[in-house]
This record gives sequence, C-alpha cells and structure tokens, in this order.
Amino acid sequence: MAEKLFKNTRKQTGEALAKKYTVVKGDTLNEIAKKNDTTVEALAKANKIENVDLIKEGQVLLIPSDKGLKTEEKKLEKKGFTKGK
Repeated sequence: MAEKLFKNTRKQTGEALAKKYTVVKGDTLNEIAKKNDTTVEALAKANKIENVDLIKEGQVLLIPSDKGLKTEEKKLEKKGFTKGK
C-alpha cells in the first residue's frame, strides 16, 4: 500500500491547525474522516469538494482540526479570559 503523507500546517487565515493528507488509490472521504476524527462534511467543506464520492489519487486534502483553537482557548483561560455567553 502506498505511503500516506501527513504534514501539519497553519492556514493563512489563522484558522485552527490542519493536517495535509495525500489521497491514495482506494481511499474514500468516509475512511479518511474516520481515521482523522472528523466528518465527511467537514472534509468536503475544508476542501471545497462538491461531490463527496469523487476524490482522486494524489489529491491533497486538508484535514480540519480544532486542536490549535482549543489550545489557544486554554491559554486565554489561564490568563483570566473566559468565553462569551
């Protein structure tokens, strides 16, 4: 099986951290989503995919993650800031 490539990156917009994933033959968005603790819908939105049944071998996908956002929230809470209600 071909090696699957992951790489951490920060989007230019300052959004949460995301991994890059290179699609290999036989992959599905559902499989990729499950392995990366996200949803097909989140993958499709992050990658502007209109047909969730159509991804191509070699296509590079951003795997959305809120890990970076949660880390920043924890830092702010330690400094006395709280989330708005």
